[in-house]
Amino acid sequence: MKQTNHHSLKFCVGLFAKGCDGGLQFIWLDQTSGELTAGARFGDGQVFYCAADLDCGYLYSFRASAFNQGSEPEELLAWKLGREASAPQLIGRQPTGGSGSCYLGLVPSGGPALIAHYGSSGLSAIPRQGSGELVAQSERWGRGLEGAGTHPERQREPHPHCYISAPLEEPSSMALYAADLGSNRIWCDRYDVGTGSIAPAEQPYLELPPGSGPRHLALHPDGKWLYCLNELSNSLAFFQRDYRTGKLSYHGGVDTLPEGFGDDSFAGDLVVTPNGRFLFASNRGHAGAFHLEEL
Repeated sequence: MKQTNHHSLKFCVGLFAKGCDGGLQFIWLDQTSGELTAGARFGDGQVFYCAADLDCGYLYSFRASAFNQGSEPEELLAWKLGREASAPQLIGRQPTGGSGSCYLGLVPSGGPALIAHYGSSGLSAIPRQGSGELVAQSERWGRGLEGAGTHPERQREPHPHCYISAPLEEPSSMALYAADLGSNRIWCDRYDVGTGSIAPAEQPYLELPPGSGPRHLALHPDGKWLYCLNELSNSLAFFQRDYRTGKLSYHGGVDTLPEGFGDDSFAGDLVVTPNGRFLFASNRGHAGAFHLEEL
């Protein structure tokens, strides 16, 4: 989450395993020895995702009684980060506007918090003030998605799994992309920085090959390429971005599993290193991580 000096890194993890009390916890990594040390623990409830905005000094997290099945409304919590060793202060909370909330993207410079609702088949955006505080519930944006894929169990209806922002040539606008495992699409929106409005982009969505199951997205640091990790097909797709409109053009893909692997496996997370040289993707099933060098 945050680099404190050249020897240590600070991470924040959400806790929701069986038998766990929930909440969040800071973890310190000594980059010299590789030793992990538990830091401050805070919050409660099941935490399924968290994201930090270090420019404004805030941490955001989801809270629920249980993933996609609790009777209590799911919430987005805003925490003000303080001193390195101390727990952050809870500043605000808002309903997420959906169920099965599984991903939280933050638009830079105090833009909205973007939420993918796996369970209720929709997307939400909760406005933030420039200083990081959440804006009133009445100002939220949201919409339901439609469509289905070919997988008989996992693609009967939309299940968005990721929602991120990407810059455009025009500084007053940003592109928003959502990976939807259920509809087998990448949804494309346009965010107006001045008005705070969100509307479908010139290319409202892009269909992926049948049975792909898009799960996670990652943007190259130069903003010209978007990568999509597909959970069901265990594949990685490459898209070139039109910097003016945000339109995506498919440029190929690769398998994330080794040749001859025949057991069940489902692609998980996707990360591009800050220098843009490496891309890492995880598989749940095949023991190991897939990586591409020199993107």
